[in-house]
Order: sequence, then C-alpha cells, then structure tokens
Amino acid sequence: DSASSAPSSSAPQTTYKLLVLDARTTSVVSPLLSMNDLRRCGVTLALTLDADRQPVPDAPAVYFVEPTRHSIERIAKDAAAGLYDEMHLNFCAPLPRALLEELAAALVKADAVDRVAGCFDQYLSFAALEPTCFSLLDADAYVRLNEPGAADEDVEAVVAGVADALVGVLATAGVVPLIRAPPGGAAEMVARELDARLRDHLSARGGKSLFADAPSAALSQPLLAIFDRNAEPAVAVQHFWAYKPLVHDLLGLSLNKVTLAAEGGDAQGQAGGKQGKKSYQLDTQDAFWVANEASPFPKVAEEVEAALGKYKADVAAVNKSESDPTDVSGKSATTHLTSALNSLPELQERKRVIDKHTNIATALLGAIKGRSLDAFCSAEEEMYTKGVDFKAVGAMLGAASRGSRGDKTRLAIMAMLVAENMSADDAAMLEAKLKESDIDPAALRYARALRAAAERAAGKGVGASAGGAGGGMSGSDLLGSAPNLLDWADKMTSQGIASITQGMKSLLGGGHKPAVARALEQLLDSKPEVEGYITLDPRAPRGATTPAPAAGRAFREAITFLVGGGSLHEQLSVKEVGARLQPPRGVVYGATELLSGEGFVEQLAKLGAKAGNPAH
Repeated sequence: DSASSAPSSSAPQTTYKLLVLDARTTSVVSPLLSMNDLRRCGVTLALTLDADRQPVPDAPAVYFVEPTRHSIERIAKDAAAGLYDEMHLNFCAPLPRALLEELAAALVKADAVDRVAGCFDQYLSFAALEPTCFSLLDADAYVRLNEPGAADEDVEAVVAGVADALVGVLATAGVVPLIRAPPGGAAEMVARELDARLRDHLSARGGKSLFADAPSAALSQPLLAIFDRNAEPAVAVQHFWAYKPLVHDLLGLSLNKVTLAAEGGDAQGQAGGKQGKKSYQLDTQDAFWVANEASPFPKVAEEVEAALGKYKADVAAVNKSESDPTDVSGKSATTHLTSALNSLPELQERKRVIDKHTNIATALLGAIKGRSLDAFCSAEEEMYTKGVDFKAVGAMLGAASRGSRGDKTRLAIMAMLVAENMSADDAAMLEAKLKESDIDPAALRYARALRAAAERAAGKGVGASAGGAGGGMSGSDLLGSAPNLLDWADKMTSQGIASITQGMKSLLGGGHKPAVARALEQLLDSKPEVEGYITLDPRAPRGATTPAPAAGRAFREAITFLVGGGSLHEQLSVKEVGARLQPPRGVVYGATELLSGEGFVEQLAKLGAKAGNPAH
C-alpha cells in the first residue's frame, strides 16, 4: 500500500507498486536493475505476465510487456478479474492500432476501463548490456534473413522489425545519425528501412518529441554504421583468447550473467548429481571485469593472483595494526579499531570479486584443458598468418582427444572460409573428417555455400579459390549432395553479396582485426576506402540524395550495428578503435543478437539442413 506513514509531509513519499513483465521485457530490465534497485524505486514485487497472480487491489500495477495479442488478452483478463485497481500499461515497442482497439473493446466489455490509468509506448525493445553495447534480442535473425526459399515478405518483415527496434535505440540515445552501410545485402535493406522510419517520426505531427534532444548541428551528428554478418562470417565462429569472449563462448554469458556449477559440476554450468549452481553478475560495476575483459586468459589468471596477493597483504596490514603503548587515554586503540572497521566493507567487496573471478577462471581453465582449446586458437590464428594447412587441420579433426564436436565444426568452417586456395579434395576431406567423428556436416555445407556465393559474385567461377586460380571444382562438386544450395548462391549473388564480400580477403588477413573494426576506422575519418558505402541522412529533404561525407570529416561518436548477429570479439575490437584514435571517439556496438561461436554454428546448421532439404 501507499507510504502513508512517512515521518513528515516534507519527505518524499514513495508509492509502492507491482511490476509485471513478460519474457522479453525481463531480458530488457535484468541487465540494468537488480531487485534491490527496483525496491528503491518502490517496486515491492516483480511478477511474470503468465504467472497465476493473486489480487492486490491496494497497490498500482505497472505492466511492461511486448505489444502482442497474447499480452493484450492477458491484460484484459487481469482487468476483468479486478487483480489491481490501477493498471499502468507500458509496451516495449509501439502498440499497433488494431491491438489497441482490441484492448479497448475488451475493457469496455468487462466494464474495467477505469482500472487502466495510462497506456504508453516506451521504445525499449532492446537490452542495454553496458553503456557501449546493446542487443536487440532478435534470436535467429540470421536464419530468417538467409533462409533458402524465404518469401520476400518474410525477409522484409525481419528487416522492418530490426529497423523499428533501432528507432527505439536512437530515440533512447536522443540522436538522429548519419547512416552508412555497404551496398547490397541486409545491411543496406536495414539502413534504408531505418531511414524511412526516422523520416516518418521526424515529419509526423508531434513525432519530433521522440528526438527532441537530438543535436541539430551537422558536426554533432553521430555516425551509424550498419554491417551484414555475411560480410565476415569467420569471426563469428573463431575461438578467441580474450577474457570476455571466452566467458561468453565457454560459460554461456547471457545478459551480463554467468552461471557456474558448484563443486563437482562441469565448466558449462551443469552441476553433477545434487550439486547446485552459482550465478555471477559481470557488468560495468565490476572493476576487475572492465579492466580485463580484453586481456588474454593467461594475463587474467595473473591479475587474479595479483589481486589476491594484494588483498592478503592489506588484510595482514590491518591485523598487524597496533595502538600506541604510551597512549594511556586509549584514543590510539580507538583510532585503529575505527580504521579497521571502516576498511572491512571494502575488503569484503574485494574478496567477493576475487572469489568470483577465481571461480570463473577455474571453470575456463577446466574447459580449455579438457578440450585443448589452446590448440584450436593457435591453429585458427595461423590460418591468417601462414595460410590454411589442410593436412594439419585434418589431423586435428581426426584427433579424438582434442576438442568438442562444436570445436571441430568451427575449425573446419574456419578453414573453409579463410583458405586462400581450396581444392575439391580439401573440401571433401573436411566433411569426411566431421562425419568420421559422427558430426553433422550441415553447418560446414552452408559455409561452402557462403564461399561459393562470394567466389561466384567475384567472377571467379565456382571452385576457384578465394585467393587465386581455381582448383577445378564444378558447381555440383562444391555443393555436394545439396544441389539447391547452388540456387541459394545465385540468389545471394543477385541480392548484392558481391558488394559485401569483395573486400573479405584483404580485411580478413593481416593484423587479425575484424573487418567491421577496419571499416569503422575508415568511416570515422571518412577515408576514400569507404566512398562506395551508401549514405543516408534522415534529416535531409525527401528525395534529395545525401552525398558521402567530405574526405577527412571526423565523427566524434559512432554506433556500429551488425545485422544477423554480433560477436563480443568484434565489440572489443571496435571499442579499441574508438579509444586508439586521436582524438578518442565514443563508439557503441550493437547487433540483432550477440552470438557465441557455438550459437552461430547452430544457425549455420539450420540453414544447411533447410538448404539440403527444401521440403523443410
């Protein structure tokens, strides 16, 4: 109930309330607000939309849900049942007019209109994982965008959904950016759809309120660079040594939280027997995480040891503190005791953080040793520096003691995508080695289709290697027993894959920096290498062609967005670009979803299976 017992009328009063969330909005809220944070905002209970909830007539209920028919029906049911006297309805994305009318009709029928105190579109259909990273939580977007045989309207619906969510991101940031994207493919489709939606908001009566705080000066306009996952699929399957990508890949980091098995469980968080699990929050409140997220794992282990050593030394210093024996008044003893008590909370917090990262590092080490991941990381790195040694790759794929099924699939896909020259025998060997280990080669077959599409688009002919003359493979040889993959390759060529993959060879090799990071560095300073990118300014008059930024124009802030799924390695790379440039630039990284290597392989496998069997 209301806080009617406040000590004085001048003190701020808190209205205690209930918060009702669905699955998606729980993912939006959880990285930002803990239950303690919600309580400080006056939320006494956080409940799920589909749970059996008891009536609480005296407390207002704040709904924050998706704008779906299911949500509307449940809200109307709650109102009819009189669960709450006051209902504040908030939708994470704009509620369609048709659903609004359905809700109104249901409330009128139940004589419950008075229970609804307000209805608002919040434009918050994304998860802000940290100040410089966000996810649209759009699972399997890559599959839906690239599915063989997908109807145009289905692809357009995915693009429209991504554009709508990006409007919410930009409205939250209060900016109307200059949009750049490579021509062709999903990146350009999203860029143009987003441009149209922003124009609609800016021109609609009252629509400017969404972007009321957006700076009008051209020099203050940030850059939004949109890329397609197909421009560099290899980075999404590669194994990396950096702490943050490792935790994501091996321990399932999700929404800034990782769950580990208690003693006796495995490194994937699966507890053995009756052992429990322990969850840890990894976000910007954790100074150790922020300082070491991009560090290679061996360095992180050293830092954990160093932090533990410093903690022990500080504890010992506190314990050894002695009062002045000549102080007969006892003030010295009191001072030392007060100092020790004051330092206790800080020492306890440091110990909690050290224990957390010790447990995480131990779990990572177990996975690395058990799967020989150091060998996979090294082999994949050497593919860039020394080229692909198919004999060595075949030996690793055939070694029963090295790697999980997913690790081997990823190594084979890396070889398929990165190799300068690949013969028909090389391609057949990769698939055969996977089959020998009883691994479904569907993901590898789809990677072959990606390679084939890129080569055909580049005018080399199917079977020609990415690096030079062909190895003599025909289209049917390359695509094995799934001839309709060739149709998919033709389709991708017609959609403009040439434009988004023509620079893949030069961007993949040298420096090991993801192509997205390299392109962003060029875009931030408007270099000639990116003159061919499309340029869209939603603030420009309709019908007017927006010229590319003048050569050398520097952007102070940028948002990098990956259509089809992003990688935490990419996120760290673009963050490093912004910090390294002079002057430093503010760079935000976002994606339809953040994918681990295993997660992207699963999507490739779905596409490979569907391409190989059109009936599905």
